[in-house]
Amino acid sequence: MKEVLEGIYCITQKFRWSMFKPPANIYIIGSKKGIIFDSGYGTYVDLRFFRKQYLQVLSDIKKKGIEFRASYIIPSHSHGDHFSGLSGIRKFTKAKVCLTPQMAEVLSSRENLIKKHKLSGSPVRILWKEERTKAAGRWDLIFPHVFGLKFLADPDIIIRENDKIHDGEKDWRIIPVKGHCDDHIALFNEETGIMFCGDNILQNVITWLGPPRSDVEAYCRSLQAVYNLKNLKIILPGHGRPVTEPKKRIIEILIHRRNRTKDVIDIISKHKKGIRFKNLRDSIYPEGTKFWVKSSGEGWILSTIDFLMKKRMVHLSKKNGKTRIVPRRRIYDAVEVEKILSLLYSN
Repeated sequence: MKEVLEGIYCITQKFRWSMFKPPANIYIIGSKKGIIFDSGYGTYVDLRFFRKQYLQVLSDIKKKGIEFRASYIIPSHSHGDHFSGLSGIRKFTKAKVCLTPQMAEVLSSRENLIKKHKLSGSPVRILWKEERTKAAGRWDLIFPHVFGLKFLADPDIIIRENDKIHDGEKDWRIIPVKGHCDDHIALFNEETGIMFCGDNILQNVITWLGPPRSDVEAYCRSLQAVYNLKNLKIILPGHGRPVTEPKKRIIEILIHRRNRTKDVIDIISKHKKGIRFKNLRDSIYPEGTKFWVKSSGEGWILSTIDFLMKKRMVHLSKKNGKTRIVPRRRIYDAVEVEKILSLLYSN
């Protein structure tokens, strides 16, 4: 437990092998109608750790003579490391779970989460199925147990984008920041310039993107929207340390996203008859790359291919039972490429 800003506490759930289960931040706004933002993992051990740390937060707030009651729990999005602790934390704190309509539908059951994935309709799913690393496939089987995945069919309050949540002292606006996940939200207080942003902007690493619910273009648009917020001073992310220079960090991420997209375009353009996803991935992550880096990196490559398909820069063609990514004429046109890249980064 750490008081990261005055009256704002961070409880970080940790796991021995962070490559499989990254440390997850749960924030507590210590006010009259306190807000818990994100709920982390949901295993018995994770929730027991949260309870112990939460009692320390209560003790610290009490010493300051502040009237506090946990009133709301708000997850940033419906990925397992951000919602699995919802029911357990609600049971312990008696706070009300607040979900957007989209979150409420997805998080109501395991079946609905799976259905959401299947209905994504992304054409790159065929590449995902054909040539993902074995490690990525195995991870799909074990992560519900490692994360302590738990669903919640009875949220207490339905919230909507641009609603305001009052913590007893100030208002926090719910801002849509889609891209990493299609139901991602952030909380922002315009007076203090503080934002809680889940996985939208991280200081330590580049945010993961991948099918079926990520969108490269939407992600870059959300970054640009956050950049344009007035009085944005600090971002408290779902993983890692606070982002103390948010605008600088946003520019770094946008440039990275643009450069990585250009890397994919350059490789595909060298194969007029098409390139298999496996070969594309191995060109970006050559032999010697750690398997978990390569496995997690598959996501952003697939999302980039999806983006290029939507912009009619590439298409998929199946031959001899294997699918290839085939460049269209526009991918050889420098003006067209620059036009596409400008969608991901503009000054």
